[in-house]
Amino acid sequence: MNFCPISVPQLMQNLGIMSSYQARAIDLVSCIACIRNPDYTADMETVVTIPDDVFKQAEDLAAALGLSRNEVYAAALAEFIRERRDLRITERLNEVYMQENSDLDPTTRQLQAASLPVEQW
Repeated sequence: MNFCPISVPQLMQNLGIMSSYQARAIDLVSCIACIRNPDYTADMETVVTIPDDVFKQAEDLAAALGLSRNEVYAAALAEFIRERRDLRITERLNEVYMQENSDLDPTTRQLQAASLPVEQW
């Protein structure tokens, strides 16, 4: 079974453009499509509603970079997904370090301090 890591409706909900009910309804339809045809998400064409000012900025950016609108939107969404993934990793690491003692034992601390060069201030 092929799972979509993040959906456009989910993204729109996170940005406050779409309600959670609308996002869930569209996600359900998308997931059914993914289950019926695992290749459905490969270069999937979708319709997205975005504010006019964002659209205009994306058009200007695409023209300035010599890219298609699709390339700009795909790159922006990929970057958003990467940032969220990195944030989740950091949050998980922070949770671990909040629960676990990360202090060095005294012997390791002494060895580490001894390995540093002496500097005059």
